[in-house]
Amino acid sequence: MKESFILCMAFIILNNVSGICERPNTMTEAEDGCWTKKVEIIDRIQYSTKSVLNFARKKLGFSVEEQNTPQKCEYYQCIFNDLKMLNGNGYPNYDQIVHWIDNNIIYNHAKEIYERLNSCNRALSESISNNQYFTGDLNSTLQDNPTNELQSTCDTLQEFMKCLSIVNCQIFRFP
Repeated sequence: MKESFILCMAFIILNNVSGICERPNTMTEAEDGCWTKKVEIIDRIQYSTKSVLNFARKKLGFSVEEQNTPQKCEYYQCIFNDLKMLNGNGYPNYDQIVHWIDNNIIYNHAKEIYERLNSCNRALSESISNNQYFTGDLNSTLQDNPTNELQSTCDTLQEFMKCLSIVNCQIFRFP
């Protein structure tokens, strides 16, 4: 009797600690709200139609067309804003993002996201100090900014979301 109780508890604990990659409700709620507020109706219809066609293709054994078109930057800006991850200037706030991760993501997955957040934050800081456009693909060459024109906060947030999405447990999604 004791052995089965201990075995059951160990199983429950292991499942909760290792856990599958589940996206927090706060993230999906923010995405849904921003989808409604920031994505134009024609884009939503096009996206939904593509999803239905992909579902049918998959059921029929045909290849599925990837939906790689990112939303407009206002959509990603809305998500960061709704999750209270921005500083007073509208840029990603490292401490607020860490706080959100601490409170919403299982530890095993959080470790990888913390590492990615550090890389993204470091790259964003370097791009600002070197007057280069920030790009979410950290492997690509940063583009110089010869006009000294600032990259918009909206574009920066879109690239930051792209950067954060490049992990195994994709809590932050792009596109």
